[in-house]
Amino acid sequence: MQKTKFSKKNNSLSCENYLAIYQDEDIVNYCDIANKMHISLLAIDNVNISQRNKFLEVFNNKEYSILSPQMLYEELRKNCFDFSQFIDGFKKALIHDNYNKVVLVSRKTFSKESIEELKSFLSSNRSDYELICLKSKNQKLLKWAAKDRRIDYISIDLLDDSSIVDNALCSLMKQNDKNFEIILSSLLNSNTEKVFSAALRNGKKIVERIDSNNTPMIFTIKPSTPCQLRTSSQIRHITQLLGIPYNKTKSSTFHNQLVRVIKNVIKLHDTHLFEGIKEGS
Repeated sequence: MQKTKFSKKNNSLSCENYLAIYQDEDIVNYCDIANKMHISLLAIDNVNISQRNKFLEVFNNKEYSILSPQMLYEELRKNCFDFSQFIDGFKKALIHDNYNKVVLVSRKTFSKESIEELKSFLSSNRSDYELICLKSKNQKLLKWAAKDRRIDYISIDLLDDSSIVDNALCSLMKQNDKNFEIILSSLLNSNTEKVFSAALRNGKKIVERIDSNNTPMIFTIKPSTPCQLRTSSQIRHITQLLGIPYNKTKSSTFHNQLVRVIKNVIKLHDTHLFEGIKEGS
């Protein structure tokens, strides 16, 4: 299978990795705006795989399609034989027919007080979501989570205490191929100049420490309304306020998120046995 060649235009795929949505109607509103902006990937928090699939069964729109990543995986798996082919196949499918697809990813963001609570939660919930993300102020918990394969991201808000992201945590995240998820909503939702300045100042400290350790990170707006959705290029321009050059964030607004989603879809599939091995057809 040949690798897909992407033009400059087709290389501008976008995603929003953290949508806090509570009604099916909200999902439709976000999808409508995302489709118009060519934002192809939306991760919805607190909606499990089963709930998402039920929503897809009743959704009907002639202008564009809403899909699950499993649906794309089923289309590709018979012709893709290595992971890079899956990445190219997903991207090609998303730009086909002028970006007329929105893929909904199931996500769970959680916070626990102890490692035992965290272990219990992961044991009973990992298979229900395509993304599992931890938000915590407990540095010991974060360092344990950085080593656990079931956790995809550690989410950091710009107003979080910057001291929780130290060099040791960055090193563990890098060693275990994890991404920090940097939430940018404080820059859009600040009610006063003082709060905005605090988010900017604190965010620079957090991002500088992560970047100085060469630890991977992704960026999300976590929009409170569909009008706050931003494309990859727009997010990359926003992150320049935090001191990260535009050319350093190329993979942090779509590619890294897509890679994580595909890995987990493969793991959750019925044919998966263990890393790199699946049942034959």
